[in-house]
Amino acid sequence: MSYSPIRPTARNFSDMANNSINTNLITPGFGIEPSALQFDLVRICSDRLKMIENYNENFNVDVNANNIQTYVRQSGSNLSFDSSNNVLNLTNIDVDVTKVEDADIGITYSPVRIANDANFSGGTEHVIKYVGEYIEYQFTGTGIRYYADKYSDHGIANIYIDDVLVGTADGYAGTAQYQQLLFSISGLSYGNHTIKISVTNNKNANSTGIFVTLDFFEVFSNDILIKVPVKYVAPGFALRMTIKDDSIVGTSKTSSRLGLVKDENNWLMCSYNKTDGKIHIIAYIDGVYSEVATATVYEEVSAPYEIIMLVKNNDLTFIINKDNNMKGYAKAKYTGIQLKDPTVLSQFTLGFGAKIAIGESLYISNIKSGYDQGMTMGSDYKLITYEDGSPLKHDNSYYFTASEHSTNSSTAGAGALVYKININSLNVELVGIIFSKVSENDVHGDQTCKVIYDRNKKYFIYLANNFQNSQAYFTIGKTTTNLLTGINIIPVQDLIINNIVSNDVWDADVIYDSETRKYKMVYSSNWYLVMAEADDVYDSWTVTKTSSIQGEGSIFFKINGQFYITWSPKPHNSILKVYDLDFNYVTNLNIDKFPSTNSSSGAFPWGFILPVQNATETSFYLFLFSMRKWWNLLYAYGDLWIYKAKQIENGVEFKENNKLMF
Repeated sequence: MSYSPIRPTARNFSDMANNSINTNLITPGFGIEPSALQFDLVRICSDRLKMIENYNENFNVDVNANNIQTYVRQSGSNLSFDSSNNVLNLTNIDVDVTKVEDADIGITYSPVRIANDANFSGGTEHVIKYVGEYIEYQFTGTGIRYYADKYSDHGIANIYIDDVLVGTADGYAGTAQYQQLLFSISGLSYGNHTIKISVTNNKNANSTGIFVTLDFFEVFSNDILIKVPVKYVAPGFALRMTIKDDSIVGTSKTSSRLGLVKDENNWLMCSYNKTDGKIHIIAYIDGVYSEVATATVYEEVSAPYEIIMLVKNNDLTFIINKDNNMKGYAKAKYTGIQLKDPTVLSQFTLGFGAKIAIGESLYISNIKSGYDQGMTMGSDYKLITYEDGSPLKHDNSYYFTASEHSTNSSTAGAGALVYKININSLNVELVGIIFSKVSENDVHGDQTCKVIYDRNKKYFIYLANNFQNSQAYFTIGKTTTNLLTGINIIPVQDLIINNIVSNDVWDADVIYDSETRKYKMVYSSNWYLVMAEADDVYDSWTVTKTSSIQGEGSIFFKINGQFYITWSPKPHNSILKVYDLDFNYVTNLNIDKFPSTNSSSGAFPWGFILPVQNATETSFYLFLFSMRKWWNLLYAYGDLWIYKAKQIENGVEFKENNKLMF
């Protein structure tokens, strides 16, 4: 097993390099105007489901090691491991049963009548004989068998499972027969079920009565559940499993499962059930079974294929992936357990399993999990900068954040994705994810965020958008933790604007104005462009400018020696506008091949400008996201479109060389 838990990496950033570049600094009026920039498309990134892994198992070692705990329904004798050829073979050797005698106190009789005979199991049977009388029993498992005697005065009973008529049982025989199997059902979803046996007026033509009896039940399960001790610190992760071969399951087919397990009475899993041709999100909490969501797979998916479960805050998505194409999905918001509560989430670990008939097998390979980017590159891109707006550069790379929009708006903000880009190769890599700690019982991913490193204060500032409530608001946090890598959880507090908690606001960007010694923030407030300032990010911010300009995606950038704001207008279109800091319109950016190809549903331009400078000149790159429609109503925000301006400034915008030294 290759299991390496990810923990936040704490580093202090007090060791900074601030070498000044005093030559060729752009003076306003002597550089390139924003209207002169012409951006040509240089790359499209379409990564999805990239993970920072905390578990990856290809079964090339003994899976019977102590780091796998197995829960097999009723007993452990019906599971066979074979980890040869990097494949896990789950084989159902037999099905152990639990025998429930008629005298069991859990069985309800209406009314109670008892017959005694040494030929009965346990020496007794219960009898019902009039229409309207019944026997009822609740059991936990995937199937049940009903046994009774057969005799010349017995009738035909109706059999109900969970209040649905599923069959009949004929108890007639010309001579007495004991301990006979009258009815059996299997293939039920594992959980609590109720069997009801009732008297009817129906009987064999030769029978002299309509008596119905019960000798005993046999409750069984063909469910296999395996638990791996891989835990999660925040609800922004994916679980993945490849079904290598399911052809050995015969006509009964199979149900393969993947999800979170606490114990055999508490689990939350996704299932592809080839018996009913559906995919399910199912919960079994405190012994109570519930169907969270279900969807039909219109064409049976043949092995090999991959099943994927995405856990994003309280939103769950199940995907069937074959040859990198989505063949089916189900999604739902689940609040039966609070996954955003670390004390709850820490009780659950990675689990997988299957429902397999006797003598059949399922071959599984490549089970893995980790904190992931979701179905796309995300959206709402923001450059990670220093306090003055200059791009933070480390390890010969620049960094930016993206909001994870895994499926649709309901799952927006399942963690602030941190990407690293080498500007020479244009290689983009997922290197970290940031989660917000609102309270001890609430750790989750937020939507749009801005990360800056304040070299004066020597800490990172993390400004996030909380979309977990009906109206979006800002939270703010400070940390000396390295936010450029790994899984990080940042304590945050509400951001205050004009002495009240920010409300119905989003898409903020922040810089520090060294002349006024104040932080400046631009953002959308109910779709209008607004500016505010504060002495410290934890202080109450004061609104200094409002506008009648509608849109979103406000981001600072510097060119020609002064700051501007990019702004995506509303109604959304293929225009990215530029305003000065007084909210005066300046120009539209010239963007070649705006994201609207067949692979995208079209989008409004939203992103940032990256100035890349050496000692004597500055180049400009533009990063935008597109919206993609993956499958029916499954939306995902974010192919990353990278552009480079044809023009180069003769000079630099920022004095510092912008390198971090660890």
